[in-house]
Amino acid sequence: MTAPALALVVALCAAAPDVEEMAPEERDLTLALLESAGFLAFGTTWYFVDSQANSQDWDFEFTPETFRKKLTLEYVRFENNNFYHNAFGHVIAGSFYYNGWRANGYTAFESFVAATVLSAFWEFVIEYREVASINDLIVSSFGGLTMGEAFHQNTKVLLSQTPNFARTFLSAMMDPPLFFRKYFDERDSTPPYRMLLSASFGANAFSGDGGTRTITSFAFDSEVFDAIAFGEGASESGWQLETPYTAFSGNVALGEGQGAAELRFRATHVVLGYLSRSYGSPDPEDGHSIFIGLASAFDHATRRLPDRTDRYGVADMVGPFFNVDGVWKDLRLWGRAEAYVDFAVMNAFALDAYAKNNDITNTKSSIRDRGYYYGLGGALMLSGGLEVAGLRLTSAYRIQAIDSVEGRDRFQEEVTNDFSIFDRRDIFNAGLSYEIFPGAIELSVGAELVRFEGRIEDVTVVEWQRRLVTGVGILL
Repeated sequence: MTAPALALVVALCAAAPDVEEMAPEERDLTLALLESAGFLAFGTTWYFVDSQANSQDWDFEFTPETFRKKLTLEYVRFENNNFYHNAFGHVIAGSFYYNGWRANGYTAFESFVAATVLSAFWEFVIEYREVASINDLIVSSFGGLTMGEAFHQNTKVLLSQTPNFARTFLSAMMDPPLFFRKYFDERDSTPPYRMLLSASFGANAFSGDGGTRTITSFAFDSEVFDAIAFGEGASESGWQLETPYTAFSGNVALGEGQGAAELRFRATHVVLGYLSRSYGSPDPEDGHSIFIGLASAFDHATRRLPDRTDRYGVADMVGPFFNVDGVWKDLRLWGRAEAYVDFAVMNAFALDAYAKNNDITNTKSSIRDRGYYYGLGGALMLSGGLEVAGLRLTSAYRIQAIDSVEGRDRFQEEVTNDFSIFDRRDIFNAGLSYEIFPGAIELSVGAELVRFEGRIEDVTVVEWQRRLVTGVGILL
């Protein structure tokens, strides 16, 4: 399923009209190669210096035969590393690979290809004692594309503004190659965007005997509307070929005891699409726009529930993205629909209940040793909102369903009970905010409902989490 998804990205990017008419930034191949070599050198040094930890993954010594088996895909497997190494670390590594090229004038598609090649070089050559990891290849490539582009676009916005501590710190953290290349340059024009740093306080309530836990959370949310913009008194129709829209949201929640701490982030990158926009009647800023395109995203969540930790990293590899937007006087309305083909690194929600009465000794090594599995599936996300006179109301619903992949385990020869696993997450949230100081400070309230479902054979587990928070945010 991943091969058709990759082929679709390549085909649409290659076939989109008028791509040669775009005016790319000045490219610096030498610097892109040097930065890529530096990232690989840093990673290689860590890999061999920390040999005590990494040697757990060494399956053989290098010989022409082991390398041949990698190239013929016999030694291309799903491995069983630490969950965060696979569902977080490789996303960050992929974003560094990606932005080493993106910051040096290359397009999103070219940078995606570069990140994919660098990831393959790491898996097949530098990790010469290990099986080449299917999951790392996918997560580094698609996670690098979505996270890298979101960081790139956010850094461009921040560097176009008057410097201050927050903007400088965030841009240096998100896209170091672009930061060091552009920080001292003349400030570019800024595309329409929304960027918010916020803090909130509230409570999580859990189904069954889970009770309630207080939480304090800190978040960063952004949207950059390079083409899916509203207003501006313009009417146009045509292909948008270079990142029409990106979004990023990150949230860290802290609290006392189990059931409080969380880590969540999501990046969305609209690769390309077709925009029809009509504005200027009866007033210059009144009108509407319709956009349909191709998008990719990455979603990570770690939620500490009262009796377990739910974790996943999901590459929304490719899928359609639809947006409709309208402005009438001071009122703005919008709606959005997204659907994706998914590859997931997923915690098995029903594993503890299943393991009480079933032997899991000879199953997938990632399940046996770490409690997670690899799966394929899909996601659907619907969202919308309105803005009027500083008041902003939003809502969103996401459903995600994942089935496990059987076969090609690192120790597949030892697997005799390769049972199927299914997980589903339903997430609904709504928020209301008001800018008490327009363009600077806003107050907000928010609610979220999460349904967790896991199934292994005849064992099904369903739980709920509800959240209510109130907070304050700074608009950057």
